Amino acid sequence: MTFSAYLIYQRIMKTYTEIINGKSITEASIEAGFSSSTHFAETNKRIFGLSASAIKKDLIFSKIAEI
Repeated sequence: MTFSAYLIYQRIMKTYTEIINGKSITEASIEAGFSSSTHFAETNKRIFGLSASAIKKDLIFSKIAEI
C-alpha cells in the first residue's frame, strides 16, 4: 500500500467513526480531511464500491446491534 493510499484509507475510517458518533456525512467527511462530502462519496465508491448512504445505514445498524 502506498503512503497516499494509506492516508486515504485513514480518512475514510475517520469519516466512518464520526458517522457512528452521530455526525452527518458532510460534517464527518470535512472533519476527516476530505474537501467535501462529494469527494468522500466518490472516493468511498471507488475504493469500496458502496455509496456513502449505504455505508451510513450499515454503520448505524452495526452500532444498534452492538447495544
